[in-house]
Amino acid sequence: MHQHATMDRATRLELKKLLVLVVIISATGIVLQISMVNNIMDARYSRILPYITNQLRRENGQIVGRVLRTHTTYSGNNSFVIMLTNLSLQSNQTLDDILLKNKSLTSKEWLYLMETRQMIRTDRTKRICAQLNLSKFTAEEMLERKGLRATFYSNDPYKITFSVVKKAASNNFENLFKELGGLTRLFMLPDDMCKPRLESYTKVLFIRHPLSRVLSAYIDKFVLHHIDHFIGIGRNIIYAHRKNVSKQERIAAAKKATDVKFKEFIAYITGDPKHRKNTHWNNYWKHNRVCEIQYDFIGKLETIRDDVKYMLYKLKVDNLTQLDIPRAYMTYHGDRDKLRSYYQDISKGLLRQFFSVYKTDFELFGYSMDLLGHSIWS
Repeated sequence: MHQHATMDRATRLELKKLLVLVVIISATGIVLQISMVNNIMDARYSRILPYITNQLRRENGQIVGRVLRTHTTYSGNNSFVIMLTNLSLQSNQTLDDILLKNKSLTSKEWLYLMETRQMIRTDRTKRICAQLNLSKFTAEEMLERKGLRATFYSNDPYKITFSVVKKAASNNFENLFKELGGLTRLFMLPDDMCKPRLESYTKVLFIRHPLSRVLSAYIDKFVLHHIDHFIGIGRNIIYAHRKNVSKQERIAAAKKATDVKFKEFIAYITGDPKHRKNTHWNNYWKHNRVCEIQYDFIGKLETIRDDVKYMLYKLKVDNLTQLDIPRAYMTYHGDRDKLRSYYQDISKGLLRQFFSVYKTDFELFGYSMDLLGHSIWS
């Protein structure tokens, strides 16, 4: 019996509505944005996908949608990419919305969606890197220049290479991988020992929305703690960016250097490029060599619970350890109101400058300035 004979009438109707939106795209894999006018229930997608896949075979394997991306392998054929829109009850929901808000997903559905999420993230970074020509070093240069691999640590028992991002739960992740047998800094290893760790190990990166990360760095280094190194930076910030006070007041404040204002900090890091080299607020694409290293797993703090659970499952260590996730990371963007209260005093001109500085990171990882709750362009 043919496979489609088992499909019920309601499902066939939904499928026909979806296939009206089939669009042929170029072989480059660039995703066209389309929206669906009809909803497809979550519970139905596992039945619908095989029929869409068969349709894809007749359409040379090319289809586009807005939210879900996955791949299905059929015997005798290569895997190909499916883009499918709107597996939720609301047409404007994203894949992250489905995973965060839908409590009725089965384990199989959850794994399917998590695989989809990773395909979107890793494919996006490859595409943006190629479009912007951001790969500045060859694999050989990465091995020969120790400074280029300074952020990388390897866990040899499970063949994991982890790239550290400060202010993105880096200490928590370091502790997690240490529990799995320790971490070795690639910076300390001979070139020939780094090669397999950068090429064949599972390479993991966890990042965070640039707006959240920069705010976290400011609060940690200039509000909650005052260590000598950052007091020195604070002194320079105040002296260079404190306006509307007398020279004597500015000198006195700089000498103390414990009350750096957030807008002064933003002006500092968006001004001179050398001020952005600090590992707590530098660019991901440069510091973590996003376009030179083909990361196998890209996690985000905004989706840390699902991402960590899925990562440990894929690494086959989910029964051995768990990540101690700070409470502050347990919601989508931490305290959104707190973030907006800090950024509301930053001028739109300075916010546009901020976006310009971190634009590549925004594009690589699908972030936007919408988190602020207002437009910076008008």
